[in-house]
Amino acid sequence: MAEFRKDGSERVIYSFGSIPVYVNMGELSQYPGYREVAHWHSEVELIAVFSGSMDFSVNGAVVTLNAGCGIFVNSKQVHYGFSPQCSDCRFICALIEPNVLCSYIGGAEKYISSLVNGGARKYLVFNKEQNGGGALFSAIEGLYSSKGGAGGELEALACSFHILYELYISCGADPVGSGADDYNLQALRRMIAFICSNYGDKIQLNDIARAGSICKSKCNGIFKQYLNTTPVNYLIDYRIQKAMELLSCTDMKITDVCFETGFLSVSYFIETFKRSYGYPPSHVRKAGLS
Repeated sequence: MAEFRKDGSERVIYSFGSIPVYVNMGELSQYPGYREVAHWHSEVELIAVFSGSMDFSVNGAVVTLNAGCGIFVNSKQVHYGFSPQCSDCRFICALIEPNVLCSYIGGAEKYISSLVNGGARKYLVFNKEQNGGGALFSAIEGLYSSKGGAGGELEALACSFHILYELYISCGADPVGSGADDYNLQALRRMIAFICSNYGDKIQLNDIARAGSICKSKCNGIFKQYLNTTPVNYLIDYRIQKAMELLSCTDMKITDVCFETGFLSVSYFIETFKRSYGYPPSHVRKAGLS
């Protein structure tokens, strides 16, 4: 299950031990309704699309990523990928904790600070065929290739610093997409953290709104503005995603998974799961899906 830091951000399980870097290949079809559940973390995130396409939302702003394109998402931005057409997309996802990583090299802090702190750029879309995007795309590929290889940790460090260098050069002093957080985004982060930490319990709209220190009407408006969904639907989507993880990675019975993820009715759980993935929970076990 996901763990969270004191500030409510998701605690990422890194791919290279103590080196603060995560990387993996993913597909949109692994998420309910071809829609990743919106989330945020202290790490910067990079997506490189290899086949298909996806729409990607950062703080409510939506861009389209086709094959050969990618996006850099800065620290603590609320983001998710999705496909309105429910078509698949294959991509590499990389997460880097730059403030920790820069401790490996003296003097790197001044560059990292301008990239990720304060009113730095919120996101950057890049294309492997244009304006230096190819170097960034290749560095992300190299980072993924370093998993499990000889000297993988050293290669991961080299690729990570290469990525940060390319981002520093690309973002520079460009103010587009930058600016301080507003109160609504801060409230959204708190509400997401509350849902992700308490999804197994009975949660009502009042509870979610209270976590953001706002009223129910404002709560609904913020979820609509940034995530194009309702707080209750976000909760259901998160529960379904966690249910898939339990079905794929544990031997828990379907009934136990249902109640563990906050559903109160097995029949409703099965119906909701099937509506999200196109098949019932039992199919995950029979097919050995992950």
